[in-house]
Amino acid sequence: MIPRYEPTYSFSDLHRSLSRSLREDRTNKLEALAREYFKVQHAFLMRSGKTCLYAILKAWNRPGKVLMPAYNCADVPEAAVFAGYSPQFLDADPSTLNVSIESFEKAITEGVTAIIVISLFGVPYDLRELREVTAKKGILLIEDAASAMGSRVDGQLTGTLGDVGVVSFQDTKPLSAKTGGLILTNDDQIGINIDLVLKDVKTQHRIWQIYFASLFRKLATRHWIYPFSLAAYKLLIGERFYEIVEAPEKPETEYFRKCSPFSVELILSQWDTFDKNIHRRQKIASRYSEMLEGHSAFEIPFVPSGIEPAWIQFPLLVRNKQHFYRYMQRHGIDVTWTYRYNCAEEFGQRNCPISERIARSIVSLPCYPDLKDYEVQKVCQIASEYTDPLG
Repeated sequence: MIPRYEPTYSFSDLHRSLSRSLREDRTNKLEALAREYFKVQHAFLMRSGKTCLYAILKAWNRPGKVLMPAYNCADVPEAAVFAGYSPQFLDADPSTLNVSIESFEKAITEGVTAIIVISLFGVPYDLRELREVTAKKGILLIEDAASAMGSRVDGQLTGTLGDVGVVSFQDTKPLSAKTGGLILTNDDQIGINIDLVLKDVKTQHRIWQIYFASLFRKLATRHWIYPFSLAAYKLLIGERFYEIVEAPEKPETEYFRKCSPFSVELILSQWDTFDKNIHRRQKIASRYSEMLEGHSAFEIPFVPSGIEPAWIQFPLLVRNKQHFYRYMQRHGIDVTWTYRYNCAEEFGQRNCPISERIARSIVSLPCYPDLKDYEVQKVCQIASEYTDPLG
């Protein structure tokens, strides 16, 4: 079976990273590489993207409303709440699956102190117009590019377009290392404030635990093991085509930590091949667009000119999600997508119907770099031959 994703690290990367991380912590080297790659003055390595958002908002220290998409990862509003802010959700534009610039501008009212824009699916959000507005009003513009490292807007790397940006290295991300997230900014004052917030924050070690978790994830997504992994997941967790997430009352244990030395090494081991892997993702997505555009059973979101996505997966909006999902699995292709919820609903906000429709109909085609050409062709062929029984 073709998995929905596969971590980008190899078994050799895992073993080398374990050995080196037991001897030293090269966080400073990775942060220096990040500053050079993203062309920013400040880079801070944390244990996760959500921890990065929490640190940014604590450093901003202006609790109030935070505007963000309703169709979004639940970690984003939760980080805002933990930092003392109130999330305010905006509904999506059905053509892009993201919030329009106009919707953000219209929602800027008294009490709004920050805005978080999201680059969903690895498709970067062009926030340049919005930045002009927020700069005049003294509102912090956070670019959550957690799933979009390596993507670009008119040649500029995502994560560097706002006042401060975030990228993530979690398992499903363009460069995966189980844990890890980067805060990026060229604003010296924001950099100083974040440095102060992080002054006494401890490093999450757990080297052996993260190593074995990463090893398990890599094994579980091997093509020949994946059917068994998926069956076990369904048995233990169940299959959900839509869910309502419950907001946690407090952060998990060791929520606010710096990145483990093991994940640092795992990121470093893949750094030199990263751009090559992004090009491979883009090639796969281009093939999907070419073969599936105009199919009557599903919609492909619009990607504006000048946008170069990183494509962690390739989204489709399907009228009959459950039927298409089971059809693809019968043919050996998993098209599960993680965000099967509307964050507004998690926090009791009921005015985001488009976001709910997206969550109820979204699936995603695999785009990981190790996907072979014949597998990409198989995905295209099977998907293109799908017929919606409802017409």
